[in-house]
Amino acid sequence: MFILTNVSFNPDGESRSDQYSGEFAIYKNENEEIRGLKIYDYWSGVTEKKGEYELGRKIGGLSDEFSGKHIKASTKLLTTFDLAQSAKQELKIMRNEVFARYGYQFKKGGAMNSYFSKQKWYRPQHNNVDKFLTWLEKESIKIIQQEEKQR
Repeated sequence: MFILTNVSFNPDGESRSDQYSGEFAIYKNENEEIRGLKIYDYWSGVTEKKGEYELGRKIGGLSDEFSGKHIKASTKLLTTFDLAQSAKQELKIMRNEVFARYGYQFKKGGAMNSYFSKQKWYRPQHNNVDKFLTWLEKESIKIIQQEEKQR
C-alpha cells in the first residue's frame, strides 16, 4: 500500500503531498478515456527526464485495494444493523483488521497476532497506525466497539 502524507488539492485540480506533486488528468487514446493522477515527480524510477511525468491510476475495485475479510469497516460507515449478525469474536477481528491493513504489530503470542499472522496480506511493521486511519475507519471502529460491549 502506498500512503501519501500532507496531501492538498487546489481548485484547478493540482495536488501536492510531502512526496509528490501533480494534477488530475484525462488521457484519451483511440479506444478509451483514462482518468488518473499526472505525477510530476516520477515515482517508478522509469521517467527521469525533466518535463516528463507519469500517469497513476486505480486499477480494479475496492477489494483489490483493501485486504481482508471485512473491508466494509474501511469503505463505509458501519451501522448497528450491519453488525447485527456478527458474533463478538468476529467483531473483534473486524475492528482489528482495520489496524492490520496498515501493518499494525499485534502483541506477540496474542490472539490477534495469531489470527493475522496467518493472513497472506498481513505485513506487521508499525507499533502505532493511528495516523493512517481515515475518519470513516475511526467512526466504524467506535461503532464496532459499542457492539462488542453489548455482547
